[in-house]
Amino acid sequence: VTTAGSGYTTAPTVTFAAAPAGGTTATGTAALAARGVASVSVTNSGLCGGAVGLTFAAPTSGTRAVGHPVKSGLSVSSVVITTAGSGYTSPPSITWSCATSGGTLASGTAVLAAAGVASVSVTAGGSGYTSAPAVTFGAAPSGGTTAAGTAVIFSGVTSVSITDGGSGYTTAPTVTFAAPASGTTAAGTASMTGGVTSVSVTSGGSGYTSAPAVTFGPAPAGGAAAAGTAVLTEGGTIASVTVTGAGSGYKTVPAVTIAAPASGTAATAEAVMESRGNTQSDNLYWARQTLYGKELLITLTEEE
Repeated sequence: VTTAGSGYTTAPTVTFAAAPAGGTTATGTAALAARGVASVSVTNSGLCGGAVGLTFAAPTSGTRAVGHPVKSGLSVSSVVITTAGSGYTSPPSITWSCATSGGTLASGTAVLAAAGVASVSVTAGGSGYTSAPAVTFGAAPSGGTTAAGTAVIFSGVTSVSITDGGSGYTTAPTVTFAAPASGTTAAGTASMTGGVTSVSVTSGGSGYTSAPAVTFGPAPAGGAAAAGTAVLTEGGTIASVTVTGAGSGYKTVPAVTIAAPASGTAATAEAVMESRGNTQSDNLYWARQTLYGKELLITLTEEE
């Protein structure tokens, strides 16, 4: 809402410019700014031989209005508002009282101060818009000013759904998005994750009398560490490592540590990761672009 307007006692209509051919027109509902009590319309002056009092209902959020009845003889002729209150979105109810028994209580209706439009709730976004449509508010009552507003449309890349992870990658590939007809091109970074498929023993070591423990570097948060078992030769060296758990979530090849023997030299080894793209959970860094009216089939998710 660029101009709240003034003088509204009820929310005006909101009209969006029609969508292009094949699209649907947006709709919305205006909400007036919260208001205070301007006056009381006395509908029944009542009859009371003593002091007349009145209490306004409190708003859900804001301050209660305060007023004092003005009597003419035994009847109420008007109400003076001493505190308008705030936060009313509809006229509050009024509770009347008379200091003496008998007679007839007065009655009346609170009238809220005129107000401007505070916001518009979009009830249907419409479709097919390539530029922001014009927004028109219903005319304000005599003496007021009509509200004005500007529609905002946004469409951009939010995530990428991997339909084929590919294979053979040893490093994350570049990601390229087609440029929109109008706007700025999205950008993203691929992130490869995976598990250990095998272990290459680079040195068998010596002096082993039993198979030593094999430890892999920890996986990133949310992943699982790989696990393996060393295979011992009769000569006390490590022949190979059998991967018993590939682990998951690794973005780089984890280190492999083979426990040293009590006497001799420790074996060494290197992990080998699956060289493929992840078909289900590749994360891409988030990139926000303003691509008005263009709905893309690929989206970017923010990496946690």
